[in-house]
Amino acid sequence: MTDTDTFWAGSAFDRMWGAGPVRRPAQDSELARHAARVDPLITAFWRRYGWGLLGSGLLVAQPPAELESLYGRWRLPAGRVPVLRSAWGHLLSVDGDASYLLDPLYGDERTLGCDGVTALDALLVVDALLDDDLLRPAFRDATVRIGRPPNIDECLGFVPALRLGGRPDAETAAIGALAATLDLLAQL
Repeated sequence: MTDTDTFWAGSAFDRMWGAGPVRRPAQDSELARHAARVDPLITAFWRRYGWGLLGSGLLVAQPPAELESLYGRWRLPAGRVPVLRSAWGHLLSVDGDASYLLDPLYGDERTLGCDGVTALDALLVVDALLDDDLLRPAFRDATVRIGRPPNIDECLGFVPALRLGGRPDAETAAIGALAATLDLLAQL
């Protein structure tokens, strides 16, 4: 194992999100196109966690090319590499030393003010980001009410959508097809 492979084993991210359902391993062919455009620790992240639900299912790892396709209507800038998404559809992406969080629920994107590795290992373990931005309390309550988290090709959303006057609480949350939900939210 290289240093990049072992970095995640002792990370804050791993302590919080490493346990969970069995995930599909990442294949080198899925990473080849993106490996040269991201920090080697991000490639090691994909290799370690593979593709699937992380921890409770609030975070979801998917191949970057698959995420590019799913978020195509959001027109990510050239060079931007999608890294990870949330059960609500938030997308963490990187471009060089910058990281971004796309929020399809509200239709905005913001810079996280750090590189992608820091975003994964520091920000994604901080209660403020998890609770305020990724809606962890609503996720927990919604998955209890619904009986399960969304699977890899699904996401949570609010009915009606927040930009159509919906409320961000567990009672208005529903599971829908990820591709259709992202497509619909991109049109609002």
